[in-house]
Amino acid sequence: MAEIKPFNGYFYNPNKIKSLSQVIAPPYDVIPIEEREEYYARKHNIINLILPKETTNQDKYQHSASMLNEWLRDGIFMKGDKSSFYLYHQHFLANNENLLRKGFFALVRLEDFADGKILPHENTLSSPKEDRFKLLNATRTNLSPIFLIYSDENNEVMKSLEQNKEESTFADFVPLERKNSKYIPKGFPHPLGKKHTLWRISNLQTNDKIKEIIKQKTLYIADGHHRYETALKFWKENKKDYNRWILAYISPMEDDSLKIFPAHRLLKDFSLDDWKKLNNKACDFFFIKELPLNDIDKSFKLIREEGHSRHAFGVVHNDNGAIKTLLFVSKNEKKLLGKMQQHSPAWKHLDVSVLHSLIFSHILGYEEKELQDTLRLAYEVDRYKAIDLVKNGTYQIAFLLNPTKVEEVKLVANRQERMPGKATYFYPKVPTGFFVNVFEK
Repeated sequence: MAEIKPFNGYFYNPNKIKSLSQVIAPPYDVIPIEEREEYYARKHNIINLILPKETTNQDKYQHSASMLNEWLRDGIFMKGDKSSFYLYHQHFLANNENLLRKGFFALVRLEDFADGKILPHENTLSSPKEDRFKLLNATRTNLSPIFLIYSDENNEVMKSLEQNKEESTFADFVPLERKNSKYIPKGFPHPLGKKHTLWRISNLQTNDKIKEIIKQKTLYIADGHHRYETALKFWKENKKDYNRWILAYISPMEDDSLKIFPAHRLLKDFSLDDWKKLNNKACDFFFIKELPLNDIDKSFKLIREEGHSRHAFGVVHNDNGAIKTLLFVSKNEKKLLGKMQQHSPAWKHLDVSVLHSLIFSHILGYEEKELQDTLRLAYEVDRYKAIDLVKNGTYQIAFLLNPTKVEEVKLVANRQERMPGKATYFYPKVPTGFFVNVFEK
């Protein structure tokens, strides 16, 4: 079904760049604003290409293209000498547990979602797609990999890669510590993980075998929906074969180290009338209990335990400086789901679907598009930061969620449905800066 191939891409020249720790960065959309200057201060860091700054002479997209051409000309980026897949081990800490996620880098042939070879799982927004399209149009380069997952119960692909990796590593390093962020989550302190190791796999027979295995699979977009849709649009407008391939990191979904965290929802301009409406109408669908905000970890333990068999949300509200914390736990599943029409059971049973369709739309009367267009709705993975943003009045209310499960991602995607945006936060993020895929000029 899906088609992949090894690639001969550009990467940072080790004779020019002594450590990849200085030049990699998280994906463009998850670099906290308060940490960006850290990355800009590191010479030749990839942030200069994926989140370029405007200059007096160029807009930011032209500036990125000029800088990329300069780095190519000066040998900051060099091209490999043979087409390869790249095995990738990413060590990380999650909920105080040391884990290792395995996957590999490849080029993936862009396909329409309707063909069922590559499937999305969540909605996208027009503004990020317009931004990424302008950047791609200016640079003619995949600057950042998307993240794909696939089902491989026998682990055939990873076994083949492990058995045929080159003896010496392609890269092996530890990322730099975060310094300036006020919020460094206790359970997952670095978005990129703790240690990175890559090996090249250039054996032709091995790579042909992997290509054939993947042809029998469906690939699911875990991260990078906006970049994928942007690349597909670009190819349709510039139909050259080399434009139809996108740089991707691919990992099996059965891996226990494939972790998903929730993106908690925050709302601005949430009035006291909204608060009264929420409390008055929510009791028709939810048991409402108190949450011990003085112990955030205990609160999330309660949300998790209640959410095993029912829908459960934490709610933190700033009522003119008085902080109120509640736990919503669903009562009657049939009554609750009856308010969510025109979707499959798999979609209806998602916590994020219940939150957006039942609470935001049915109870509060919000239109999803209006929430997005007016920037009233925000997302925050760090639960401590989400609660602080309500306490300090930046937002009036937070809805705290349990994570979406990888099985739910697969079920909804197979139905060719889309979850609400930011329904998943796959952790750790796949770094930007290992490779760039420059289209032929």
